[in-house]
Amino acid sequence: MFQIPLLIAAAMSPYIGDVGAPPPPKPPAPTPSALLMDAVPRSFIQLTAKERSSDYIEAFNMLKREKGTDKVFFHLIDGSSISGIVEVSPTSQNTLLFLRYNSPQGVQVRVVPLETIVGLGTL
Repeated sequence: MFQIPLLIAAAMSPYIGDVGAPPPPKPPAPTPSALLMDAVPRSFIQLTAKERSSDYIEAFNMLKREKGTDKVFFHLIDGSSISGIVEVSPTSQNTLLFLRYNSPQGVQVRVVPLETIVGLGTL
């Protein structure tokens, strides 16, 4: 019976790499900007400030009709929420929204930049 030494058999096996060759080089680590690009959606809609403010106002009015004034709130990027909103109106450049809302001290006004709004919701 013919026997092949173990090292030669291992080197000839398609399941085991070349015993005498150095390991392949590691791919370079991704840069932070490459990691961010992977996290960015591949498709998006670009809206002007006027279109975004109109969308927020339209959504607010629809939710207000469906749920009532006291139940609609704006959720902001800092984690806070503004509820009891009575009226929403844009500035002339449509980059800010004036939110008039009920509070224990009476009707208050808060000016909110569009980019700080995360979304709207109902209670």
